[in-house]
Amino acid sequence: MDMPWYQIAFGPHYSDLYAHRDRQDARRALCFVDDVLGLDPTEGRVLDLCCGEGRHSLELLERNPRARVTGIDLSEHLLDRALRNSRTEGRALSLVRADMRTLPILDGVFTLVLNLFTSFGYFREPRENRKTFLEVGRVLRPGGAFVFDHINPAWLRNNLKPETARTTPSGIQVRESRWIDEENRRVEKRIEFESDGCRESLLESVRLYEPEEVLEMGKDAGLDPLDRRGDFDGRALTAESPRAIYVFGKN
Repeated sequence: MDMPWYQIAFGPHYSDLYAHRDRQDARRALCFVDDVLGLDPTEGRVLDLCCGEGRHSLELLERNPRARVTGIDLSEHLLDRALRNSRTEGRALSLVRADMRTLPILDGVFTLVLNLFTSFGYFREPRENRKTFLEVGRVLRPGGAFVFDHINPAWLRNNLKPETARTTPSGIQVRESRWIDEENRRVEKRIEFESDGCRESLLESVRLYEPEEVLEMGKDAGLDPLDRRGDFDGRALTAESPRAIYVFGKN
């Protein structure tokens, strides 16, 4: 049986392929959380859900050294990088390997949960994706907030680039093909590159969620919608917005 794409894609080449998603990019997102939303990460505990190599977690700790941050991810490779990065920077970052659908966390632990950079919609069945929202609602304490950053389907449909080519910082030539599977409401991306003389190919597949679907998942998880924005500069969410950023609160 083939492994799901998300158990393959976040391996040794990921950091090079996505080097443009760097600390400066993370800083912009955390400035949005702090300055635009007015959420204070020093109050209580913060969960960076799908933390990857820890760029958002570590940027949060740089901005707020007193914050208590836990990063959770499924990729052992990226968690190893996050651990090394946290040790290099001398940051107290707690890291846990887990599936976002079944978090090994007690109820009501966190005051803030962050899910940034399209780290959702990976599972083929919509009910499996909904489990993540249910888990977020469970681990949030009353008065807590959930910041959910995802694809804006309306913008994507008008701006999708079917083919692109680029060179990574290490010199790898990359070709990317993108298409929308309207029947299953997913955006698919195939990444092809050559490494050590071998051609490699990775597939990414993410389900598209309309605003009303996101709000419904929040409602089912006991989360109230507080705000919607279309980018990390804080502009309103419209059909022309490059991102869809939702803020939920738990009563």
